[in-house]
Amino acid sequence: MCRSSILSLGQAAPLIALLDDLGIPWLAFADGDDSGRKALRKIGRRIGRHVDRNSDEVVMLPNDEDFEWYLVGQELQPAMTRGIANQYGDDALVVYAKSAQICADDDEALVGFLRSSRGTYGAAVAAAIVSTETETGEPVIPERIAELLRRASRILGATQP
Repeated sequence: MCRSSILSLGQAAPLIALLDDLGIPWLAFADGDDSGRKALRKIGRRIGRHVDRNSDEVVMLPNDEDFEWYLVGQELQPAMTRGIANQYGDDALVVYAKSAQICADDDEALVGFLRSSRGTYGAAVAAAIVSTETETGEPVIPERIAELLRRASRILGATQP
């Protein structure tokens, strides 16, 4: 399978610096782990000011969580599994778990599969998550992602429904 290229937050520093120099608003969604903190420091050095979880442009996951574990913590495993099956086939997790010698029903298998497929699973897993409804019939949107969308809406001057 061909992997698409995905720009990590650390690699985004030159782009963010350009946007900042041009006065164009930007947002960063950062993992709460060490790599997320390092990426924010790199961006800060590049743009000449301190950037961390408290910066207006940053939405950061809870301490020590990466995106995949954050989604598991939001109890989205059924939707994530459905998205994986839709994208890669019904047996994708079982095949991955067998090759990794772990239990296919374990969160470790789910997170391991997603990490090994970064840059390719986003649309399918996101569609499965938002097709899940809350008790009031609203689509499920994890809180930190909802915060990112609220900030983007403010930047764009959009109103919320």
